[in-house]
Amino acid sequence: MPLPTPRQNESRSEFVSRCLGILAEANEFESNEQRAAVCHSHYDTRRDMTVNTKLLKAIRDRDQKQTRHGYGIQTADKFVRTMLEMAGADICNQMASKNGMSFHDILQKSTETLTYSNPDMEVQEKEVSPDVLVGQSVELPKNTLMVFRHILTTPREDRDGDVLRTQGADPDPKMLLLWQHIHTLPIGKMLAIAEHNSEGLSLYSAIVDMNELSHDAAVMVDNKMGRFSHGFRALEYDSRKDEDGNEIYGFDIKRFEIMEESLVSVPSNIDAETNEVILSMVEGGKLTSAVLKEQARVLREKKPVTVVVSLPDLNKGEDDEESRTGQEEGTGSEEQETLPEETDANKPEEKETSDAEVIEEKEVSEEEEIEEEVEEKRITTYEALSVFLAKATRLERDHALVVLQALNNSEDQRQKGLRFRRLLSN
Repeated sequence: MPLPTPRQNESRSEFVSRCLGILAEANEFESNEQRAAVCHSHYDTRRDMTVNTKLLKAIRDRDQKQTRHGYGIQTADKFVRTMLEMAGADICNQMASKNGMSFHDILQKSTETLTYSNPDMEVQEKEVSPDVLVGQSVELPKNTLMVFRHILTTPREDRDGDVLRTQGADPDPKMLLLWQHIHTLPIGKMLAIAEHNSEGLSLYSAIVDMNELSHDAAVMVDNKMGRFSHGFRALEYDSRKDEDGNEIYGFDIKRFEIMEESLVSVPSNIDAETNEVILSMVEGGKLTSAVLKEQARVLREKKPVTVVVSLPDLNKGEDDEESRTGQEEGTGSEEQETLPEETDANKPEEKETSDAEVIEEKEVSEEEEIEEEVEEKRITTYEALSVFLAKATRLERDHALVVLQALNNSEDQRQKGLRFRRLLSN
């Protein structure tokens, strides 16, 4: 038969007394000792669930979250949605949908899980030797990729005023290491507690070759790129109070059960530096999972595009003309030394040319050379843009307009610019 549920403000003794009567009347169990044990256990379970439900509701009802950069107490769906945002629905369903659960089901379930993260929670030691675990009755899982030590939680107060008292943490010794708090995507497990006191909780954890994400997770931990978070269930908490006993903003989590640990990433607009490293490592072939490849593709599309255009050096024509003039003068001098002495008989008829005509011819020749050089570079630039635009995204095409504006400085170039604008609008 179903057990009774503790009533609001019902004490333990009151509930156990009522529970014993119900079980005895139904002739459940063989003795009152057994009935009492069941009632006490049920009271603890139901009360703990009530405590966690109240905290969950309080976190959801907050007007505005003050803690930034993805830290603090929140629900697991924030991390699950990040994976959906970066990898897309198709890949998420392909990788995470298991045992009849769709990714949508996983997302809905994650809204009921409280998570916690702060900047202290990072890798302390990567590539821990298995010898360190000798004497702790720890057996490494098969296909272990790496063992590392990391901080799982600390009593650091966040901007929302929340504090998780580390001495009240009760980690599940069999908990899994997950990807993004998604219970169908395990990448490893907890091995042993390294240190547990009022200042913090450190664990030895292992990444196991379970799926393609495991290899990428090991690379991320090895490069100190991973953030850690844990899913927890509140067992006892109070609203925080000042020295005078007045309630202040935030919650004091005195006892809590840690159900799982996770390696997480955050939305691209929060941690741009880490995402830049992820992009580089995917393009370098070090991160190979479909999830991170798709994440890198999205990051690349959102990344502003810089188009390098070589502008003509308008001073180059003058330098070349001076150089050519110097060479001609030198050549004329040498020829003059070897030519026979002219006489009045063989001296050619001289054509009188004014100084103004010489200067005008020189300027026209110089302008033509410069225009030819500029036009050649413009044509080369347009050809390069044609190849670029053929494969460009819409965002990259918008950036190309800036280059076109720089090129459209004559009537002829404006006509060419109109042609490219028509290409951009397709």
